[in-house]
Formats: sequence, C-alpha cells, structure tokens
Amino acid sequence: MEFSIVIPTFNEEKNITNLLSDVEDACRSLPRFRLRDVVVLDGGSLDATVACVRQWSHTHPEFPVKIHENSRRLGKALELNTILSWDVPIVVGLDADIRLTPNSLLCLLDSLQSPDIAAVWGACLPPDGQPMMSRGSAFQMRLIYEIQRRLPKNRPIAQGFFWAIRLKAFQGFRWRGDLIAEDIQVAHWVEEHHLQCRQVPDAVVLRIPAQGFRDFYRQTYRYYVSINRQRLQNELERLSDQTKRPFEKYGMHFAEASVKVRALAATSLADPLGAFMFVALHIGARVKHVIHPEDFGPAWPTATSTKSQ
Repeated sequence: MEFSIVIPTFNEEKNITNLLSDVEDACRSLPRFRLRDVVVLDGGSLDATVACVRQWSHTHPEFPVKIHENSRRLGKALELNTILSWDVPIVVGLDADIRLTPNSLLCLLDSLQSPDIAAVWGACLPPDGQPMMSRGSAFQMRLIYEIQRRLPKNRPIAQGFFWAIRLKAFQGFRWRGDLIAEDIQVAHWVEEHHLQCRQVPDAVVLRIPAQGFRDFYRQTYRYYVSINRQRLQNELERLSDQTKRPFEKYGMHFAEASVKVRALAATSLADPLGAFMFVALHIGARVKHVIHPEDFGPAWPTATSTKSQ
C-alpha cells in the first residue's frame, strides 16, 4: 500500500533534520507499505528550516523529500488543505518537533490495513530527564497516554502530532482557518460522517513538553478555545439542520470519569512531583485566562505560533 508523509513546519530548524532521519530509518522496515514521498509544508519560517531541509535532501538524494514554501504564515490548518488533492491512498501527518520510536510508523500504518478505517491517531510521551519547569507538561502528556491506553480503541483522543487518514474518506472535507485546532476538525468530520477510527497506543512518538508556564498556557488554552468554538459551531449547525446528529463527545475532556480517575491515579503515583507541577500550572493558567480572556478571544489569530521565539 502506498502512502505519503506531510510535515508542516514553522521555525523548526532545530528539529526537522532529526525527524527526516527518523522517517528514513522507519521506512526501511515497512514490508507492506511503500513511501511515495515526504512533503514539508513550510509556513513562512523565519529561521533556517527550509535551508536545513534542502541540505538534508542534498545529502540523501535517494530519499524522496519535497518542500512546499508559503511566503506568509497561513496556519497549520489551511496549509494542510494541500494534501486533500494528492493522488495517494494514505497520508501520514507528523509534527516537526517529534521523534519517531522503533516501529511507531509501522504500528500506525498497520492499523489502517482494514479499508473500513478512515483515520488513526498515535500516542505521545516525553523523553526522559525533563527539567523542573517541564515536569508539569510532561505529566500531562503521560496522563493523556494513560487515558488513551484505557479507552476503547474506537474512542480515540484526536491529537495532531502523529496521525494518518485514508484520503477517499475525506472527499468534501476542508480544514478551515477560523477554527484553531486542525485535529478537532478532523475528529468532528469523522463523527459527523459515522466513519471508523482508531487509537493506536503502541504507535508512540517522543515530544519535548512545554518549556515553562508561558508555553503551557498558550498551548493548553488554544486547545480549550478550539473545543469551545467547535462545540458552538456544531450546535448552530444542528439547529439549522435537524437531520444532523448533535455533537459527539470525544477527546480527553469527555472520557469516562472512571477512566480518567484511574489514569490520574496511576500517573500521579508514578510521578508525584510532576502531578504537583501539573496542578500548579493548571491553576495558574486558569487564573490568567480569567484575568485576560481576550488573549484567546474570537479574533485570536489562528496562524500565530505558540512556540517561544
């Protein structure tokens, strides 16, 4: 089965070549799949991301890497619309700041072997040895992973760092720029069209957690506002078309209470200091959000990166 890989980038000069090397290594052990190409969608990076990709491609001429440059920052969602016209059965999406683990790509692709599966999502863990200011964010990543492991596989937590879709199931779909989180839009499409999807906890990638309160606040609350905005839109659509189903509950925020409690207990026992930092970060983020709600108001620029510059 043939597939392509898409990697959206914005100021990823420190990460992109490591990921490309991971992908090259992973593609050597995919007996049932054939890589067509890897496409880097650069969203107007201000650093040397593009130059790094070109240099890596020059030193690995046998590996099919392409780069698509946008002169201005459109935002990840709008940039991803490029893939919808590709003539390939499966597209795998990777965030540029992750590292693949052995067999993670194979596990993700294997879960799409059934033609009835439209979308799959992998899992994410932080690397070992995180500094104190990252412990709370690292704890959150482990907590989400524990929830993923306990949820039914057909009740995935949609996250945009490591995923794969069968393109024919997304005919008529387009990512919109007025909603923030592109993964929530995909999950909504899957729910609305009664498509089958899967969580693949064994397809684990590594990702550096938020490096301090600023990054944690911006990343976490950008996601929260996306959820609220999507729910509002779904309700408006439901009122205008009574034949549509109401918004389906999915994601970490709607997981069964017992699953979340068990996952929280297990993660807290394994890392009590991380649990303390996680609670402190969330309290601080909620207070800041109450004091300055305009930080994520209706006019929030969806193309703005949450990365520290």
